[in-house]
Amino acid sequence: MTMPALYTIEDISSYAQAAADIVINEIGLPETGARDCVNLVVNVMLGMISDWSDAEQFDLDAFIAENYGSSPSEVREWCAS
Repeated sequence: MTMPALYTIEDISSYAQAAADIVINEIGLPETGARDCVNLVVNVMLGMISDWSDAEQFDLDAFIAENYGSSPSEVREWCAS
């Protein structure tokens, strides 16, 4: 397989989500907890790439508030369960 020289955000998004789905399905993660955390990591990575955010200055709670229909504390609870 030949790799393209450049990847679009759509390419990266597709690969990241496919990788998350493989991990979720192969491990058989439950509907909440680790599955939510894996998906949050993918979403944060894509958000950072889209905005060219510096990881050291990335504000997770602001990202959640802007991109999820739930509060940061609720999303954190999903991941911790």
